Amino acid sequence: MDKIPATINQVFDQLALRFGATGGYLWHIIVREQLIEGVIGTVICSAILYAVYRLFQKTFEIEDDEDRVFAWVPLCIVGLIAAIVLACYLSQLLNPEYYALTTVMSMVKGK
Repeated sequence: MDKIPATINQVFDQLALRFGATGGYLWHIIVREQLIEGVIGTVICSAILYAVYRLFQKTFEIEDDEDRVFAWVPLCIVGLIAAIVLACYLSQLLNPEYYALTTVMSMVKGK
């Protein structure tokens, strides 16, 4: 367990040498990157959910019940996927340090 902090420090030092910055500054950059990614993902997923909602409202204009069901199924699937992805991006937006740490850990592991 003591090797992990030393390895993380080595990763930050290598990145600092490559980009000419300090390790602490790089940590703030990685956290800010996670925040930006969370905001962009939240906006995109919210826009998709709004579009699904508007299209769902339009399906009530369809007179045939069978055609309406065929329109609802893909809308429900897309809406469900967008809601799940939105939840992931919201957690990234609310806790960017955790996701920054997972990014650094993936660098340490070499993924």
